[in-house]
Amino acid sequence: MKYTEVDILNYVDGKLNDSQTAEFLAALRTDSELASMVAAMQASQLPIRQAYQQSPYPPVPEALRARIENLVADENDDQTDRRSLKSKTGMGIKTGLGFAACLFLGVCIGALFSKVYWQTSNTNSNESVAQSTMPSVQSTHDRLVKRVADYQSLYVEKTVASINGTHVDDAQKLLEAISLRTGAQLPLMDFSSYGYKFARAQELGFEGQTLVQLVYKKPGAAPLALCYMPTENTPSKPLQVLQQNQLYTASWIANNQHHILVADEDNATLQELYEHTIRKL
Repeated sequence: MKYTEVDILNYVDGKLNDSQTAEFLAALRTDSELASMVAAMQASQLPIRQAYQQSPYPPVPEALRARIENLVADENDDQTDRRSLKSKTGMGIKTGLGFAACLFLGVCIGALFSKVYWQTSNTNSNESVAQSTMPSVQSTHDRLVKRVADYQSLYVEKTVASINGTHVDDAQKLLEAISLRTGAQLPLMDFSSYGYKFARAQELGFEGQTLVQLVYKKPGAAPLALCYMPTENTPSKPLQVLQQNQLYTASWIANNQHHILVADEDNATLQELYEHTIRKL
């Protein structure tokens, strides 16, 4: 007996009576072509959940899984009406919808992993920028401190000993002009309680930035220098005391400004000079 696609569909759907089912099973055992057609039709009607159990994929989010199950449920409702067509066209539509559901799943998974990738990429990128900024600021500050210490090491007592008067008025005008340009606060410090008398103010430069040098003199000692370098968007840095070129340096960053104190004083005195300075800033 030659079975049609309608007969095969009735068998797959369990619509044959006992006698018809027995005859069909007998034919299956001897007809390899019929067996192949039945297997293909059963595969086309296999629920999506069972299909993925036979060919497992990586786990998907629960929200996406629920969405697919809803699609499958809607499709199963529609299949009841389509089965009445009993035609090859109906089988093609169901198979196509199965492929569409699989394609939708693939696209959703791709979109999900793309979102995760970009979020991770952006996060890593932001962290990299933050991490790369700190070494740059530290490097700039270290170079500045070394350059100031090298420059100040050339000063001897006679370098500013011959300067008559304090030139406070000229210094104040210079600091006010620089403050207007940079927006930084540049106070003229008084270190007279430590034996230092103000000598002069100079506008220098470091790597394209304005550098202000205030020089103080003291009998029997190398001149003291207090330097300011205004910057923008610069993280603060705590006090660091170093010895360079037989001089001590106290340096820190606060309020977007580098500060360097250089003097021929011991560590304890330099700490006091630092504390005196920050009280006035």
